Amino acid sequence: MSSVTAQAIKESLKQCMDPEVPLNIVEMGLIYGIDVEDNNVNIK
Repeated sequence: MSSVTAQAIKESLKQCMDPEVPLNIVEMGLIYGIDVEDNNVNIK
């Protein structure tokens, strides 16, 4: 079983683009933190 990392989640979130600005939500600074514990992920 592979484990999910915060970096892998961040890379996936880079595909989520803002509809009005040609930037993704990571580049816009909208992700303040990613916590991974067991099977739980918390994105701030």
